[in-house]
Amino acid sequence: MSKSIETNGLFMENMYRPIYEIQSSYAWAGASLFTAGSWVYHGVSGHDVSMVAVSVIAATAGMSVKRLKEALPQIRRQIKLVYNYQYLIESSALWDLSKTQRDKAFFGRGFEWTITEANRAYQLVGKRPEHAKGFLPWAVRRALKKVEADTEKLEGRPWIQGCGDEQDLWLDASLFWSHSFYTGLPGAGKTTMLTLNSVGALYRGNSVLVLDPKNDPNWKNRLRAEAKRLGVPFYYFNIAEPSQSVRIDPLVNFTVTTEIASRLANVLEKGSGSSEGFRSYAWDSFYVTAEALRFIGKRPSIKMVADYMLNRKSELALAALSKIMTMHYGPDWYANMATQIAEEGRGNLLQGLIMRYQQVLIPDDKGEDAVSSFIGFLTHDQSHQSKMLATTKPMLTQLTAAPLDKMLSPDPNDTDDERPIIDIKKFIDTGGVLYIATDSSGNPAISAAVSKLIMEDTCAAAASRYNYEGGKGVRVSVFGDEIHSALSDGLINLAAMGRGAGFELHLSTQGVPDLIDKAGDAVASRVLSLTANWFCLRARDDITRERFAALLPEYPIKSKQWQLSSNTDSTSKLHNYSGSVGERIMEADKPAYPLSLMSELPKLQYVARLANGKTYQCRIPILL
Repeated sequence: MSKSIETNGLFMENMYRPIYEIQSSYAWAGASLFTAGSWVYHGVSGHDVSMVAVSVIAATAGMSVKRLKEALPQIRRQIKLVYNYQYLIESSALWDLSKTQRDKAFFGRGFEWTITEANRAYQLVGKRPEHAKGFLPWAVRRALKKVEADTEKLEGRPWIQGCGDEQDLWLDASLFWSHSFYTGLPGAGKTTMLTLNSVGALYRGNSVLVLDPKNDPNWKNRLRAEAKRLGVPFYYFNIAEPSQSVRIDPLVNFTVTTEIASRLANVLEKGSGSSEGFRSYAWDSFYVTAEALRFIGKRPSIKMVADYMLNRKSELALAALSKIMTMHYGPDWYANMATQIAEEGRGNLLQGLIMRYQQVLIPDDKGEDAVSSFIGFLTHDQSHQSKMLATTKPMLTQLTAAPLDKMLSPDPNDTDDERPIIDIKKFIDTGGVLYIATDSSGNPAISAAVSKLIMEDTCAAAASRYNYEGGKGVRVSVFGDEIHSALSDGLINLAAMGRGAGFELHLSTQGVPDLIDKAGDAVASRVLSLTANWFCLRARDDITRERFAALLPEYPIKSKQWQLSSNTDSTSKLHNYSGSVGERIMEADKPAYPLSLMSELPKLQYVARLANGKTYQCRIPILL
């Protein structure tokens, strides 16, 4: 049938018609029963009469069966136009299938959306295929009574999935290497799909990192159960449940100090004009503090940077100057020179050291950039500095307040805290699941900040693998729900170069306007351009629908036009009239997927444009 649509310009399928074949089958069955009844009732005997009766009964029954077989495809098609169902699958069954197809990924149950399906959809748009229920045999309607509740529960238009012949779709897992983007209204099924794809990634041996601002229990528990099945570790980090969480230091992996400053600065909201000036000042402050800490041999953590930058600047400056004095005057400098230097500073040792450093060591080319920069930060006008850090201080205060102080700035020497400390670089190299719940409902700002810090650290781990390990290692699947809240330079960079390091991203949000609202149209466009797979669940905003439709080709869509005309002449005789009836099939290029359908998709269904250049319509399974 589909070949006829694509190759025969005059062929048009009629998706919305009575099932004439079943009516014919009824008629032939009635004739067979009538013949049999008449034969029995009248009791006619004789070999010849019996042979005729049996032949007629057999012929009419055969025709009834033949017409019933011809009706079955139309019955099946109209069932799919009217009824919907929830697709349930046991995770154990999915695991068994995955073991035989390690280079494949399960995309759900669906079909490729081609010219055939597009023509069917345009034929049904604007009609009410639900009326096709009346065309179905009574017995069929009776048998399907139990799925009517599912149809109502799933909402939307069931006939969209009915436009094609669905089957379980196993496609190359390498499609995910080009990154994926998921959009859909709340409740449409994004988290269910992320659960499916994260479990599939785990089955393929990938390390799985999840950023879930909602802490979805089904997603978390499913991954925990699958990790146990596979014998790989499951690590859980949740701001709202510190006692059950692992600890993570998002500043532990870096090559140069600028990375630390960038990670902390990226936590702050980006803006324009004067707000960017505040952000730049915060970056400089983070940098000089981290550099000074490294100079005195301390490893910077969020808590340490915040503490010394906001509260203990003088202490850090004194430690840095003491070290440089030791470097040039020996370990006994304090005993020999401290009193004199303090007098030079009018009784203040720190002030005397600053003067000695600036007036003696720097002219002798014995200065250190880390020390010079931090002295400049220390001696900067305090009122101006307080103003420039006014938006930075609240965020740092929250990130270093209990319980985040120990969760994000863990002390490996703290023997009283038995919670594991996770190094993201080591985690991605060894495998397992790291499930990070950021509790966006409790504190959206901190949730976003933690997500950005984790993403920045993940980007650093990817960069390290790419630069120093040739991109080799365990493949890593990063899943981020409500990703608009975690948008940062690290996320963009990870999407841009992550493939070369064996990273694949799965980014989910309700719609493109979320990205635009958080980061502007340019960044939103870049995210879309860096994700080659787009899974679009039910969407109602025009921006999301139009951006998705722009990725689709145009197909030649057929439409039929009927013409009826009559003509009479009042000056002629009554019987002098004329009339005509005409039918015309027209064809015009239209978008492959009608825009209106995106807002009418049932729950747990999506239309996708994938990296292979094909479009698919699929049903999302619920894992049990």
